[in-house]
Amino acid sequence: NFELHLVRKHIPFRGGCKNHKDMVALPTLRFQKYTIKPLSPAYPKEPQTLGDHIKKRRWDLKLEQADVARSLSVTMETISNWENYHSDPHIKYY
Repeated sequence: NFELHLVRKHIPFRGGCKNHKDMVALPTLRFQKYTIKPLSPAYPKEPQTLGDHIKKRRWDLKLEQADVARSLSVTMETISNWENYHSDPHIKYY
């Protein structure tokens, strides 16, 4: 699995030069290469534990641990503990 990161960069047209200033020129198209960034080796492809499921869903939604912690009113360390199998979430967070 790969994530596609498209990068758009505005490149202004610098038409004309002093040797050809009286010539009419058409604007040219400029292209920039796009790269596909591979997923991190830590990405849980087949989640086995609850922590793996939390991490996979968070990465799929492109959220940081701080974003999830804020939405659940817990600390970032709590989310880290859940994802790293140090503790399980209380039933009210399911």
